[in-house]
Amino acid sequence: MASSSSPYQHTTGIINNNNNNDGWFQQCLGTSSSPIPAPSQDNNDTLSDIMKPTEDFLASEMSKLSVQERSKAMDELHCVGEELKETPEMIQQSLKEFDKLLQKKKAKIYDLAASQNRSYVEDPNFRLKFLRANIHDVGESVNQMLGLLSRKEIYFGRDAIARDITLDDLTAEETEILFSGLYYHIQDGTDRNGRMVVYLLNHILGQLSSAETAIRVNYFMFFNILSPMPSVQKKGIVLCYYDFSTPDKPAKLPKLDALLKFMDFVPMIPVRRSALHLCLKPHRGGLVSSNKFLENVLRRFGRSTRSRARLHYGSDMELQYTLKSYGLNMENCPVDATGNLRQDILDVWAHKYLHQRNRNSVSSPPAKDGEIMTDEQEDSTDSMVQALTRPKLPIAPQKNDHGTDPPANTAVSLIKPTPDDVLFGKGSVLQMHPGNVRFRQFIKDHQEEYNNTPRYKRVTTFQDLTGVLLGKGIRFLKKTESGGWVESDFAEVEKKVKQLFRSQKKSRK
Repeated sequence: MASSSSPYQHTTGIINNNNNNDGWFQQCLGTSSSPIPAPSQDNNDTLSDIMKPTEDFLASEMSKLSVQERSKAMDELHCVGEELKETPEMIQQSLKEFDKLLQKKKAKIYDLAASQNRSYVEDPNFRLKFLRANIHDVGESVNQMLGLLSRKEIYFGRDAIARDITLDDLTAEETEILFSGLYYHIQDGTDRNGRMVVYLLNHILGQLSSAETAIRVNYFMFFNILSPMPSVQKKGIVLCYYDFSTPDKPAKLPKLDALLKFMDFVPMIPVRRSALHLCLKPHRGGLVSSNKFLENVLRRFGRSTRSRARLHYGSDMELQYTLKSYGLNMENCPVDATGNLRQDILDVWAHKYLHQRNRNSVSSPPAKDGEIMTDEQEDSTDSMVQALTRPKLPIAPQKNDHGTDPPANTAVSLIKPTPDDVLFGKGSVLQMHPGNVRFRQFIKDHQEEYNNTPRYKRVTTFQDLTGVLLGKGIRFLKKTESGGWVESDFAEVEKKVKQLFRSQKKSRK
């Protein structure tokens, strides 16, 4: 959305209709002649002064709650809240009032959807998503559903209003973004209260081609993947906005009009945010450079979400220890303590989703819970995961051993094998090579771990073990057409590890 020369590259802001003056607007953009002083970890007073208006706003929202509401908000923030309590009578009464209010409103978008597919918009399970997201506030639920139908017409077309959105409705770019884990990352596992944890990584926002792309990906993530989960409907989710930026590489944020479109769409999705954590880096180029941006974003959410929002500042390690105190597992955070993306866990949730989807679509009978999938079913799922989750979006380039970027168009150099190398190929001579013998023993040593790993986690297991081998300095070599040896890439090594695990399992049977 933002070009390299855009003033939005560093900071941006949402215009408040009651406070739209050029001086404030220029400060939000970071283009004022008197820019906001850049906060730092050694200048807490500056940081505190900059963020005080937003902190005061959140405190005022909390003060507007009743004692009971305030206690519930604090419980949900600190992972001791209870899930939504329902009775059959309560559900029946809410659905009855829902239908009555819909008929009274006579909304054109609903009439259009009903004319296309009445069973879709009258489905009790569809309506319950909105009721549960709003704690059975019927008025809010009806308005949210009508808002979502209107926006489906805008972003998916009129013919898509009263039907499910599928992967076929997404472009190749949107599918790649969705399953890369570089935009939204669903934590593998829950917080201490059993809630799903969703990270929004801000560094990709400004690199998306349009606001529509962000919105369509957001719809699929929240409505198709999260909202059907019973735990999400009853407990809500924990949303963590994670500032993935450094002083040298500020996050490229979207343009103002794109951000306004996105924030207009977000509240229409029927997923309750039972806790909202904004994890911010204390340097210029991060979101702390403009408290007005944060304050106005927060105003777009309902009071329930605002009263459950917290701002956190610090390094990656400090932020993650803070999240841990709120019941979030550090091991499943998509960014490690040194500020690097954890590529090994970014697509775990995607594999779970595609695994379940594939079980319902492969030609052979799907495996039931507790049963073993055939190799054909597992291969099909793995290929879908690998096709959709290998990120092609811009990522910081890998450095070589000297900490510098590798030269472009480096010629492939031939390698002389050593006894420690693993040689790919057929024949008894290669099988008896010392490196190959040790490689097979490594697989045997970890066979039980592989057998006991749930199938949806095995892609991660393959990647982890491949990383262990490569981390030990072991090289995996393959022959060129000319007969020389070159080093294999990570994907080829991972495939070999997978093949050996499967062959060992079959031989044991």
